[in-house]
Amino acid sequence: MDLAVLKCLHVGATSKVTMKELKLRTQMSQRAIYDAIEVLRASGIPIMASRQGNNGGYFIAETENEKQAGIAQYKKQIATEQRNLKALQQAELSGWQMALEDDKTSQKPKIIVAVDQASDEEEIS
Repeated sequence: MDLAVLKCLHVGATSKVTMKELKLRTQMSQRAIYDAIEVLRASGIPIMASRQGNNGGYFIAETENEKQAGIAQYKKQIATEQRNLKALQQAELSGWQMALEDDKTSQKPKIIVAVDQASDEEEIS
């Protein structure tokens, strides 16, 4: 399964393969392809992913610059996921519905989010 994905990938950022292409060529599900890529990466193959609109896809890094650009994208994604995790950890299971009812005259709900534990609450509209 992992080798089927590896055989579809090209070397270099100019030769990206889209998820759609991988699914068609391997006849695997998207989840199975993600899992295969994870296994291949864990074995030391520098498989990069690019999310550049219509020019996105997967490729094997050929240069240090391609590798570092791919790593930078993952670091950005990790930072976003860390913010999401923190927000979920601080989310209240009850009481958030009141924010929707507090401002019935407005089209936008008033949502209160704690900026950090040391500061006051901040209103976001």
